[in-house]
Parts: sequence; structure tokens; C-alpha cells
Amino acid sequence: MDWEKRIAADPKVLGGKPAVKGTRISVALVCELLDAGSSVADILDSYPFLAPEDIAACQSYAEKHGTELRSRVRIDDNGIHLPGKSLPWDKVLPLQSK
Repeated sequence: MDWEKRIAADPKVLGGKPAVKGTRISVALVCELLDAGSSVADILDSYPFLAPEDIAACQSYAEKHGTELRSRVRIDDNGIHLPGKSLPWDKVLPLQSK
């Protein structure tokens, strides 16, 4: 995977942490979600502006350079929990048609 096309570290975005280009989604966040048990499909459902190639690029970047995993993300039946903020599933999953 050619992660250079999809990952950038811009000092003006997330304090220079590596992130998916054009987003504020860090490589570390994607890796933390995967480590917490989320599938690629779960992440794409929660962040519909990401592509499967973005997830693969994050994994490739982390394999090559490492990432600062701090287990700050917790996922359970109630939603995704970040430091200082919890996102209930009805706020992160796309609305389902009736």
C-alpha cells in the first residue's frame, strides 16, 4: 500500500500528527479503533467520507512508522468513547431507511 498518497502530517492539522489527507482523522485513531475491535466496515460506517484505501494506508503507515496508541478510544454497546466525549451509536452510524 502506497500510504504517501493518503496520509499527511501537516503542522496546522492535529498538531502535525499523521492523518488521512483532507480530514482530521488521525492514523492513531484509526489504529485504536481497529485495536479496540472495530472492523473496517464499522469504521467506514462511522466515517463515511473515508475509503477502504484510507484504512489500509493508516495500517501501512503504522506498520512502517509506528503510532502513538494510548487506548484512549473505548467502544462498547453504548457507542464510541473518546477522552472527554462519548458518541452514542445513533450519532455515529448512518441513519437507516425505514
